[in-house]
Amino acid sequence: MNYKKIIFTTILVTLIAVFSAALGWIVQFFLVAIFYYYGSLYLMSKDNTKNKNRFNLLILVLPFILLYGYVFFVNPSPNLKVLPILVFPVISLFLGYLTFKKGNNSYYLFFYTIIFVFLTVFGMPNWINYISDVENPINKPFPELSIKDINNNSFFFKKDKVIIIDLWSSSCGICIKKFPEYEKLMLKYKEDDRVRFYTLNLPLARDSLIDIKSYVRDYEFNSLFVVDDDSRKKLDNKSVPKLLIVDKLNKIVYKGSLNDKWYEFYNDIDDLIEKHVNE
Repeated sequence: MNYKKIIFTTILVTLIAVFSAALGWIVQFFLVAIFYYYGSLYLMSKDNTKNKNRFNLLILVLPFILLYGYVFFVNPSPNLKVLPILVFPVISLFLGYLTFKKGNNSYYLFFYTIIFVFLTVFGMPNWINYISDVENPINKPFPELSIKDINNNSFFFKKDKVIIIDLWSSSCGICIKKFPEYEKLMLKYKEDDRVRFYTLNLPLARDSLIDIKSYVRDYEFNSLFVVDDDSRKKLDNKSVPKLLIVDKLNKIVYKGSLNDKWYEFYNDIDDLIEKHVNE
């Protein structure tokens, strides 16, 4: 095979694999899997020599593995999201090799492509939920806070309910974009008297109460506002958005993400709510 074609294919697939990170972890995973799979088939179809095929596949995958392997091993703890994207190019090449040995049978092409789609839709989102779930299991008392509602009245939580609290701040664009999702969840349980939904703003030094209220005035969920720095510190929360579930015994039993998509099984919010409502 012409080495110019090997180098061109390697550069093209590597660039797609690397720069697809801008589209998000889930999209990147799919593109990495599919391009290394079909890239391997392309290289092997151009050269039927067994040893050369293996060498061509090594050239194809080596730049990406070295780059992402460095990213992962330098600081593995916060980079666990990289792990499937680091491993799957090798798996894709192996599946490509199996497909090639079967004569590029269209059945195998279809079957392995479906595997990639399945792992993209179900595998990566739940993997990300799993490795991001660093604060659970949690079982600690919900602190007494100085809180006001949207009408500037002091507010106290009822302690015989399961309470869902969406923590947010005015600097968090993602928090504000997720308000419609949170309201949709709240409306699903609107008739259930056992559970209550609130958003709780964590104030920044530059915040005006009038300004931050403008973000939530058009929603039906109950909007609350922490009014002093001491209360904010009591929550011991380092990032937003963050969802809290407080059980009927006034204990925080979940602290994490709002996982409400149909393909999210790990820490699915409906399952968590039902579990604590029925206790």
